[in-house]
Amino acid sequence: MRRAVADLTEARQRLDAVPEPRRAREHVRLARLERRADARRIAFESPPILEALAFAGLAVEPFEVSALANLIASMLFAPAILGFAAIILLGGPLFVSPLLLSVPLLGYVLVLGYPPSVAKRARRAAYGETPEVANYLAMSLRVRPSLDRAIAFASEHGDGPLASRLRRALWEVHVRSSTRVEAAFTALADAVGPWNPDWKRASYVVAHAVREGSREGIARALDRALSIVYDGTRRRLQDYAASLRGPTTALFALGVLLPLVVGSMLPLLSLSGFSPTALEVMDPRPADPLPWILLLDVAFPAMTFGLAHHVSCGRPGRDRGCPSAQSWKFLGPLGFVAASAVVASVAFPGAVSPLAAVGVIVGGLAVAAHLTTRDAARERRRSEALEREFPDALFQLGTRLGEGRGLDDSFLAVADGLHGTAAGDLFGRIARSLRLGGGTVEAALFGPDGALAATNSRTVRATLRMVVDIAAKDPATAGRATIEMSSHLRDLEGVERDLRAELRPTVDAMRATAAFFGPVVLGVTGALYALLSEAFAGFAALPMDPPVFHAALGVYLVLTTAAILHFASRIEGGGAGTFGAGLARTLPLGYGLFAATLLLAGLAL
Repeated sequence: MRRAVADLTEARQRLDAVPEPRRAREHVRLARLERRADARRIAFESPPILEALAFAGLAVEPFEVSALANLIASMLFAPAILGFAAIILLGGPLFVSPLLLSVPLLGYVLVLGYPPSVAKRARRAAYGETPEVANYLAMSLRVRPSLDRAIAFASEHGDGPLASRLRRALWEVHVRSSTRVEAAFTALADAVGPWNPDWKRASYVVAHAVREGSREGIARALDRALSIVYDGTRRRLQDYAASLRGPTTALFALGVLLPLVVGSMLPLLSLSGFSPTALEVMDPRPADPLPWILLLDVAFPAMTFGLAHHVSCGRPGRDRGCPSAQSWKFLGPLGFVAASAVVASVAFPGAVSPLAAVGVIVGGLAVAAHLTTRDAARERRRSEALEREFPDALFQLGTRLGEGRGLDDSFLAVADGLHGTAAGDLFGRIARSLRLGGGTVEAALFGPDGALAATNSRTVRATLRMVVDIAAKDPATAGRATIEMSSHLRDLEGVERDLRAELRPTVDAMRATAAFFGPVVLGVTGALYALLSEAFAGFAALPMDPPVFHAALGVYLVLTTAAILHFASRIEGGGAGTFGAGLARTLPLGYGLFAATLLLAGLAL
């Protein structure tokens, strides 16, 4: 944009020195430069791009994004032209030429689209964390009707863009950029209102109740605000679940039906002398298998993964996944085994089947996925069980505190009643830490060696911190406040349960496709290809031999299984741990079923 403005300024300065016969043409050039400058200013300094940069937290200006896009496109232009010239002069595959020529444009579009893409993901994450942050606000305001303390509590224990914006609003009050906490809070509601109207409505309800100052009014307002947020989240997840019907059908077609069409049509196309590299009828000769392999093992899986990733990005709700375990030391030996299988298949094609080589690679991938994600999957199951049991345990803790018991006695009583459960084990550790720790309650629970050191759930940690704080400062109302917090957590868990129930049919259907339907259909496709190749062997040349086609189908099965499981794990909200665990289970089962179906269908046909 700066260059366009500079050119316009230079043209205006030079206009007076231009002779009269050339002034009309110079006016035309000046008008063109003005239109160019206006277009650049609208494109790169419009409110959407500025808002996207601000929300994404990218400390750049719009014209810098444009300059980087131009630089990337310029850097990619020369290699693309050289590659295109090499294909023309040296006789490479012509179908690669359009891809090479589109690389500079693709780089330009990706750079320009990066800030809006980051902002869109951040808004989606903020919408997903809205029930959790609203619950933190409600818990704090029920104990102390102080908006600044509630914002500090929610921003401290939240982990996402919305919590970050709350911290920023509180910081603006501290540095006097905003005069009052309520003004900063409602300004945030106005800022996020266009894409999160539920949070805006709930924020105004809370701000109005805090301004009035009545405890009964605050309680009613908090119930109404949480109802607004929870109902909005449920509507959003219902709309999202309904929108998955078309994409799941497309994933089924890409993952199952397209290879069947390719396997059935290849022999027929070879019979007519047609191939991707020759358009006229000619004598039978060996065709080039590379275009078909690229189509089957690169283009189709890429489309499947792109569609799966794009659709799963719109999932509302929290991501309940745990970080993956760092067990990458196993990947070296397994990679060596997989590489050895590939080398053996290439060096000894008669002794080692390509299908068996792919099977060795699949086994190595399954073992690697299991070893690298087993700890994360175990921790995720433990965290889910704890969050599922925690509201009831918190209710029992509130009743014990309401009876006048001490904090350690209350935790111990609840642990005895919930013996053998995840919540009971946690409360037992807390009771032992409080009795035997010898330090402060803060250190006994939240210190490096505290009872909650191994607990990853933000909700559990934030709630227990509030309970401990209330019990230390106001023991008389600790029981009632704890019971109210358990009710909020039960409502929040109900929202998550509704989300899982809405999405479970889609997740189960996709996993069944990856584990059963896809392998069976691909096995029948491979057997059909072998049958047709035998029938047409005397008068047509197929693009690839049946063993090579079977190996290509095996690679395609592995890639599409990974794409479908990626879709299912993101829809389920499990993260990398769920994805790796699903690969470890599904890859051996699906590939074994594919090989068995290929063998049995070959015998039957």
